[in-house]
Amino acid sequence: MPAQAAENLTDNQEIKLKELLEYNLKSIRAHLLRELFQQFWDDVSPTWAGRFLDTWCTSAMRSRLAPMKKVAKSLRRHRLRHDRAASSPTSSGGCSS
Repeated sequence: MPAQAAENLTDNQEIKLKELLEYNLKSIRAHLLRELFQQFWDDVSPTWAGRFLDTWCTSAMRSRLAPMKKVAKSLRRHRLRHDRAASSPTSSGGCSS
């Protein structure tokens, strides 16, 4: 936006413009995180998947986007439960009867 145009904005218009710019930046960050997560499905290696999830969850938590942070927390909880169950010596890997 040219400097002259910005000077002609009312205070209310300036506030609205800042809100719109912030909203667009949040949308872009959310879209990029979503696209990045699609890479998770490209490889079947458990080691790679674990590292990828660690990195992606860290990025999501740093994004300051509440919905992305919620997904990251959920993924971390599920992974923690899975890791605990897999390492449990009493785990049979199947349904208990």
